[in-house]
Amino acid sequence: MTGILEGINDSGIETFSSEVVSSLVRESIQNSLDAQYDTTKPVIVKFSSSKATNYSIPGFKSIRNALEACSNSPDSDDKDFFEKALNIINSNDKVPYLVISDFNTIGLEGAKSGQKGKPWSRLVKERGTSQKDVYSAGSFGIGKAATFAFSSLRTVFYSSMDCNGYKSHIGVANLISFKTPNIEGFTTGIGFYSDTEKLNAIEGLLSFGGIEKREEPGTDIVILGRKEYSKLPERIIYTVLKEFLVSIFFRKLEVYVGNVVVNKDNLDLLIGKYLTEKDVDIINYYKILKEYSKDSSIHKITLNSEDYGKDFGIEDGECTLYIKEGSNLNRKILMTRQAGMKILERAMQVSNEIQYSGILIITGRQMNSLFKKMEVPQHNKWEPGRAADNDEKESYYKKILTGLYGWIRTQIDKILSRPIEKEVEAFGVSEFIPDRIVSGKLAETSSKRSLETKPTKITKKVNNRRTEQSSELDNAVKEVLEEDQDFQGEGEKPIKGTNSHPTQHGTDGNKNAKTSENGDSIGYKTKELKSKRLLCSDVKQGQYKFIFKVPNSANIAKLTFLIKGEQNDEKLNIKSVSVSSSSSAIATLSPVDNSQICLSNLQKDDVITLHIQSDLNMYCRLEALFSCK
Repeated sequence: MTGILEGINDSGIETFSSEVVSSLVRESIQNSLDAQYDTTKPVIVKFSSSKATNYSIPGFKSIRNALEACSNSPDSDDKDFFEKALNIINSNDKVPYLVISDFNTIGLEGAKSGQKGKPWSRLVKERGTSQKDVYSAGSFGIGKAATFAFSSLRTVFYSSMDCNGYKSHIGVANLISFKTPNIEGFTTGIGFYSDTEKLNAIEGLLSFGGIEKREEPGTDIVILGRKEYSKLPERIIYTVLKEFLVSIFFRKLEVYVGNVVVNKDNLDLLIGKYLTEKDVDIINYYKILKEYSKDSSIHKITLNSEDYGKDFGIEDGECTLYIKEGSNLNRKILMTRQAGMKILERAMQVSNEIQYSGILIITGRQMNSLFKKMEVPQHNKWEPGRAADNDEKESYYKKILTGLYGWIRTQIDKILSRPIEKEVEAFGVSEFIPDRIVSGKLAETSSKRSLETKPTKITKKVNNRRTEQSSELDNAVKEVLEEDQDFQGEGEKPIKGTNSHPTQHGTDGNKNAKTSENGDSIGYKTKELKSKRLLCSDVKQGQYKFIFKVPNSANIAKLTFLIKGEQNDEKLNIKSVSVSSSSSAIATLSPVDNSQICLSNLQKDDVITLHIQSDLNMYCRLEALFSCK
């Protein structure tokens, strides 16, 4: 038959080829968790290795013939792969294989009928399809390729008993297209071990090697010709602890690797044995889960949808955030969804003075549905563009994602830095001028700064509310700015702003900016604002106050604010701007770009306070870019 010709570099398999062991563990366990049968009991997954004589392998001759045909194909550019595969299957030594078995799962439903859309068909026959529940981690059906990536023969057997008691098995070889005398043209490259022309499952369990006799629903996956890795059991256990800590802790999962049992009761022992100093982050996450009920430095926050989520149909309690404060923490949040598998770790861009570590667990149906749509095939990132087919939808999902990050930052800031009630630091601006304003007055400072001095951290909560009148604040900030001029002393570095480094929107301060089509950037040079402060006056109204010291005199300058995203940055849409300053500086919106503030009559070391009205009504990370002529 002639049609699509398959090569050895299958895109699905290649996705997992760089980290084969960890990908295999993540994808196989995740699939088992998605197929949980009784939610009151943990899913059990077992990994076991063994070897078998080649003639005991079901369909041994057919597999060998197919490998020979692939190797002899004149168009094959991967002869080395197939020659190695033939050496393995023809060897007098036994053929190695790995068995992955799960229990308390629904098994491969649909094996008897072969009906499209059922678990058996999606795993064995279909490509690019997945209809799992919104709570599941899998979304793309690509995870099944991880088992083939672990096979030196690209051959896998599936044996299953479904929740209705039907037992079946089938074999799949994922090879390349090759010519055969039995048909005209080339094969499809995928072969099946089956006893019918329709390539349906064979009734009964697979009788092969060390597979347990199954008396309860679940699936056995036999990876033939498993790749040889040193310390494979240890690597599997390590990956389980790293990727499924939350699942294990909440008793959603138990994993058996040979004679080692990974469950909640053994976590202390296993973490001590298999983790090292380089795994301190995992250890800290475990301590957060283990000790939050008795450690006052660990805080548990359940989502209030009024703070985040109501606009997206998310209800109260759909996620839980654990935050630990303390020294030498990684300043990241581990994020998971319902299945408990780690999706990603993310630094939340709060003040460098705040030391924290935390865990976010998304459990609600609507929230799982929204974030599942944004999840990449490797389940290690959320990308709004994956959930959208037009700009409007992408913008919608960006708001969902940035809104979540903003909510997390709010909780960290609220709990750990205890901000003044009326005005808080805009999230994402983590290094600012020293803040010594206590109860509306400037705290006493010495005339000489010691070399060890760092920006003062206010630990006492201010009980009185700040009023809208900000002249006292402005004067206090100006005093601090003047005292901190350049903030350079032996052993110290200048305080860096959010635009300390060149970005895709800025240029090096020593080079001319590129000329834009409308001429805005002609002759402008980017300058670092070493002393500045960005305050959010009213997040719902999109009102901000930006205070900065002018780095050098300039007739004309411009200021642009960027909303920092996971992958891309967006310019902040500004509705209006006004300036309060003791100098003669003037601030207006650019007539051609409403994300730019035009400044004029700037004098070096002037302290400029801008009152900005934007269309942003949520917390997010902002970056300020300043350039002048």
